[in-house]
This record gives sequence, C-alpha cells and structure tokens, in this order.
Amino acid sequence: MIKFEKLHGTGNDFIIFNSLEEKLPNYSELAKVACNRNYGIGADGMIVVESSDIASIKMVFYNSDGSEAPMCGNGIRCFSKFIFDNQIIKDKSFNVETLGGIMKSEVIIEDNEVRNVKINMGIAKFDTNSFPINTDKKKFIDEEIELDDMKYKVSSLMLGTIHTIIFVDKLQQYSIKKVGKIVENMDIFPKKTNVNFCEVIDESNLKVITWERGSGQTLSCGTGASATAVVSSLLNNTNKKVNVHVPGGKLKIEIIDNLVYMTGPVRLICKGYFNYNK
Repeated sequence: MIKFEKLHGTGNDFIIFNSLEEKLPNYSELAKVACNRNYGIGADGMIVVESSDIASIKMVFYNSDGSEAPMCGNGIRCFSKFIFDNQIIKDKSFNVETLGGIMKSEVIIEDNEVRNVKINMGIAKFDTNSFPINTDKKKFIDEEIELDDMKYKVSSLMLGTIHTIIFVDKLQQYSIKKVGKIVENMDIFPKKTNVNFCEVIDESNLKVITWERGSGQTLSCGTGASATAVVSSLLNNTNKKVNVHVPGGKLKIEIIDNLVYMTGPVRLICKGYFNYNK
C-alpha cells in the first residue's frame, strides 16, 4: 500500500507520491497503473516528491502513459500545495527543481487554505536548438503545415516543455482529438509535442484547449496556457496580462520583463493508500 494524495488544477488531475517518506516502485510502471481510470486511482499524470541539491525541493512528473515530461504547469501548482500542506516546506515561496528548469512557486492562502498558486515559469525559448524539433529554421513561428488537405499556421516553442500553438476562428469547428494527435506525432517533432488550439476572444481573453502528448485532450494545461499567451502577444498583439479560459476553469498569465507568470486554483480531491499491483 502506497500513501497518495490526488489534486487538480482547473480540472487537470494528478496523483502525488512522496518518495521522502517511502521507497517507490519504478516510476513509469507506477504511473501507468495509478493513472488508469478503470484499474487505478485515475489521473492525467503522476508527480513524485524528491529531495533536491539545487533547489528547495524536486518535482518528478510522469504522464499517464508512463512517459516522463520535463514540467507541468498545473502539476507544479498542485505539487506546491501538497508541499506546503504537508509542511515539507513551511515558507510560502520556494524553488522547485524540474527537468524543465528551476521554477519559483508562491502559495496564496485564503481562509487558512492554499487555494491558488503563482508560478514563475521563466522565459519562453524560441530558439529551435533549445527544444526537440527537426527544422533548419532558427525559430518556428507562424509556419504553415498541411494536414488532410487543410493548411494550418503553427508556432512551436519551449516553456517548461515543448508546445505547438494553432490559432483558430472557432474552437468548436475543429476536431481537437484528430488534429492534435496528428500534430503531436509529426516527424518534425522527434519527441512529440503538446498541441494548443487557441481562439482569441479579445485582447485580454483567450480560449484554449490542449492536446497533451502522453495524455491526450485534457481539461487544462498550465504550460500550454502560458505558451499560448506568449505567442498570442507576438502574433495577435494581445495584452501581456490575459485570462486564459480552459475547459476546466481560468488561468491568469502575465508577461513581465520577458518572464512568464501563471496564477491559478488548486484543490485537494482525496487522499489515501493505493494498493499497487503491476
């Protein structure tokens, strides 16, 4: 039996295990079983707490298919609440080591409870040498691709993890699952890509649906919302401070001196013990 907590950030749900308290089995196998919604606890992803030599704490993240990912925006907010609620760290602000870099987290307390978390996501990277993409172009922004006789303008960048943005007139007119899966697995992305479909509502509001590599369509993606806000400010001249509306709720994204900040809600769903059987 393995102790766990399950949390969600705007509908993106995660199982968190604490390796500081007990030895865990193979992370990839554990993620595939625990995240299974029929035979496990069920979640979009799995997070493991580890100690860090370069930050306050370390977050290890796995998708539901057992693949490891560099970072997760909604996941790190849930991770931060878990860390603070369990008094692993007692400060309201702390640094988190991830494969995507060190992120600064700030828990926001309302009515004696961590209900929102603000994350300094760092600087978006457009240099194609900084993320896995097969292209001779130095930047892959507003480039045209053709899928099933349809032409799309896409932009790819690194913000915590690799993201590809597609702007559309109306989200309901597109098959997120069909197009998202095709773009995720295009040869140009050797390690696949997250795909964000964005409808610009106005200069301060974006509507985003994300197809996540390793998880499929989710109710929310924090790094995806952040990456989309950055690209939209460049291509659509939207504000540096926007509300990103996702199926699971709303995230506030701010761009200040090229640094990207994400603020959003976090909630504990349940806690207990998982009867792990591979």
